[in-house]
Amino acid sequence: MWEDLQSRLDEHVTVVGTAQNAAAGAIVSLDGRPVYVSELEQWPPELVGRNVEVSGVLVFYPAPQAEGRTIHKLSDSYGLKDASWSVTG
Repeated sequence: MWEDLQSRLDEHVTVVGTAQNAAAGAIVSLDGRPVYVSELEQWPPELVGRNVEVSGVLVFYPAPQAEGRTIHKLSDSYGLKDASWSVTG
């Protein structure tokens, strides 16, 4: 699934993964990589670790750069804006 995201930028997509909280916000973990849920700071406690299906418009967030170096080892990431979700398992 992760490899398919680049070709789907700015499209409405649905991803299925594990709800997790990260320092930068709520994520859906896909193949061990984060897809941020743009308007959600953190998942409700009862959803953390559960399988979720999240739909929204796929956006790309390049890693912050300082003098040509990535800051704090952050990497490029994807996010879903205008997202809605449901528990799948």
